[in-house]
Amino acid sequence: MRGMQSAVSTSSSELTEVSAMSPAQLLTVVQSQAERITALERQVEWFQRQHFGQKSERFVPEPNPNQLHLGETFPVPASPVEERKSIPAHTRRVKQHDGAETAGSRANHHADA
Repeated sequence: MRGMQSAVSTSSSELTEVSAMSPAQLLTVVQSQAERITALERQVEWFQRQHFGQKSERFVPEPNPNQLHLGETFPVPASPVEERKSIPAHTRRVKQHDGAETAGSRANHHADA
């Protein structure tokens, strides 16, 4: 209510100022106000589009047939049959120990380390 009263009192004081203006000054004031109104209308339209316009969350794209869903796996191709060849059994040499070490001394030697 207070804002309305100040607008009314301002408009009456503006009337006295307007009556003192020349037509060229009035034309300048009207043009600047028209430009300001146009800018504000654009701003309001932008805010309305932001608030009420189409949201990306509402857009549901067509599913991509190449995209997997959770829990889905690629089809596993049949594994090719591997060719095998037999290799004759072979024998290994037994590791040679020098005669200075005995089984007991080796155990103690490993325990110290």
